[in-house]
Amino acid sequence: MRRVWDEYLASRQGQYASRAGEPSPLWDATEQQRWPMYDLAGFYLADGAIPEVLSVTPVTTSADTAFRIVTRFWPQGIKARDSSTTPELTITVYARLQGSRWVLANALPYKTASWARETSGRVTFFTAPTLQFNASRAARSAAFVDSLATAFNVAPPPHLDYYATGSVDQALEILGVVFPRHFGAAGGFSKPVNFQVFSGIPALGEEYRHEIAHVVLLPIIRGSSTSLLASEGVPTWLGGTAGRDYTGSVRHMHSLLTPTSGFTLDRILDDTSVPSEIRNAAGAVLAEMVHEAGGVGAVGEYMRAPGHGIREVLARLLARPWADVAAAWRERVETIAAAQRGLLLTLRPRRQTVNHGENASRPVPLTDDERAGLRHGIDADALSQLFLLIEPAMRQLTLSLVQRKPPPPTQLVDAARRVLGAAAAEQLAAHGPKALWIEFPEAEQNRLWHRALGLPAV
Repeated sequence: MRRVWDEYLASRQGQYASRAGEPSPLWDATEQQRWPMYDLAGFYLADGAIPEVLSVTPVTTSADTAFRIVTRFWPQGIKARDSSTTPELTITVYARLQGSRWVLANALPYKTASWARETSGRVTFFTAPTLQFNASRAARSAAFVDSLATAFNVAPPPHLDYYATGSVDQALEILGVVFPRHFGAAGGFSKPVNFQVFSGIPALGEEYRHEIAHVVLLPIIRGSSTSLLASEGVPTWLGGTAGRDYTGSVRHMHSLLTPTSGFTLDRILDDTSVPSEIRNAAGAVLAEMVHEAGGVGAVGEYMRAPGHGIREVLARLLARPWADVAAAWRERVETIAAAQRGLLLTLRPRRQTVNHGENASRPVPLTDDERAGLRHGIDADALSQLFLLIEPAMRQLTLSLVQRKPPPPTQLVDAARRVLGAAAAEQLAAHGPKALWIEFPEAEQNRLWHRALGLPAV
């Protein structure tokens, strides 16, 4: 089995990440069929990394059909392999008999064999032993998958494997990857072509919407160019990033855009060293602006725009010169940063629509008066989430968020409990009204919310 591992590494010709999905007779055929990007650990290797096999040991003392292979990889070109040099990472793979020959396999099935498994909708959740499965969060995530696919008119993933872990380090470790440095409970990642999500923030647990969005929206960018600004910005708009929701992500970015920081929209677009917490939130604000101007079709165009042409695409989608786009973006950031989170929502009959071709069902944009209302005291996260999730289902209504004096949160929750039930009240308390829209048939949503909030029916 050591020879098979050596032969596999040699076949990559030093290009481990880019060839992590290249078919190989040396790897388990079932895993290659299940996961198009099947070398889950090799994906993290830098090109040219130098392998040093540390151990080859049986998985159990009573069975000899599976062996664990641990390999440390060193940076290309190093001369010493000691404490003076930091390795790239350490990888664990497995070798097992397939018929009469040895083949390689991933650590993931072995590392998670004893983890609890629960299924909600098309999502299977694998929960680390130190965590407790949260059925409510799981149900919301499953509903989010279907709602998001409907909103963007893409086929939902046939299945999604979701791993809830205690940290990014644990999420990597179950793939067989250990880095010299630690990341903590500070994020997650997804492998969209494999329909996999790995959550490393226990506070989010089964509801890491940013990473779910990566999987669901893959069909939009498959086979086309994209940019980090859009490919990370849209999921941030939909589900926040690094444990913060959309509004919190933008407010955090705003705190970093100090007069001395030098962070302008142009720099964020051009400078690859800009921190991801700034780039992701900047792209999210643009996603919101694009959606308001052209609906989900325009968001798709934004996602497919190559990095070198992103200015031209945004100028066209927002129907204004680039300098005006940058100014409007900064104004929106300031508005979100200054807004007080709070209530929310009234429904009004849908106004006359105009013909937008494939987006013919999209409502006319909000009036100037309505937009002025939105700039004060709105929940910007709810704005993006509700507009997106409601639009496909509520063809006779459009959403208008205006500033109103919100009732106390406890009053909202009590109203939800009386009218919608305990489960809805729990969702409202945990996530705000945006969590409820996807839970009820469209014919009931208007009546239920107006009754719950004490508003007159429309």
